[in-house]
Amino acid sequence: MSLKRGFTLIELLVVISIIALLIAILLPALSRTKEASRRIECAANTRSVMQGFMTLATDNKSAYRLNSRSLGQTQKKSLTFRSYDEIRSQTGTSGHASFLNRHVFVDMIEAGVSLNNFSCPNRGLGFLNSNRKVDSDLQNPKDAPASVTYFRTCFYTLVGRDQQIIQGSSSNPDRLKWISPENLDAPGDLPAVACILERGTFRGTGTERAATYPHGPNGMIEVADGTPPAGKNTFPEQTESEGGNVTSQDGSTVFLRTGEATRFNPFPGAASTALVGHWQYVNSYDEVNPPAP
Repeated sequence: MSLKRGFTLIELLVVISIIALLIAILLPALSRTKEASRRIECAANTRSVMQGFMTLATDNKSAYRLNSRSLGQTQKKSLTFRSYDEIRSQTGTSGHASFLNRHVFVDMIEAGVSLNNFSCPNRGLGFLNSNRKVDSDLQNPKDAPASVTYFRTCFYTLVGRDQQIIQGSSSNPDRLKWISPENLDAPGDLPAVACILERGTFRGTGTERAATYPHGPNGMIEVADGTPPAGKNTFPEQTESEGGNVTSQDGSTVFLRTGEATRFNPFPGAASTALVGHWQYVNSYDEVNPPAP
């Protein structure tokens, strides 16, 4: 008569250890695969936003609609079929590049750009908000209260900015000059829509700032960040940030590595050094911002 023999405790521990080792090996690979998929989705979203701007420009004599957050909803009619020189002389406004004026945001949605397209999948729709107020049920900007005049998105939309050339200074070296594409004939290398790599992002409606970088090895990186000069000056190269997607004026999209990004002030209307964004420095910028000899 044969006796049934079970596993010994040592054998069970060995099996469990092997399984744990396999999981430890496979999980990072699975996480990287998911992140690669999210980067592709993010790139598709930046292209969709750019296509929306192109659609509006086609109906506006090839001129991109001004999208500064401080332009009033009542000015919508005056912003259509007008030259930039005319508009710029009457507005004198500027705004953070991650914000869209309500009338542009609504028209983009009506042109076929979905709400999801304005968000990097690593940030999610929770990052979108109106008038810097967190929206738990933001579905359609058209349905927002009349008091809502602008929306924050997950991307820098660098087209249609009414203040075209941003002056750098010795006191604020991050405030480099950059050129906002005005129309469909602008140089094709100009950055148009960029996934935000930014220090100084407000968390919700409070005053606490954070440094947020959407694409690390396993997704978004968010670290505590102070306001200069007392702050930590946390830049993406000091973290595991790997970069972000950038769609250019010609519609091409690249994943810009962190080490290849240049720091710019994305809020041209203020001398504040609290906000610092990152996208590439392109050849056309040299027209107004010649490199040092």
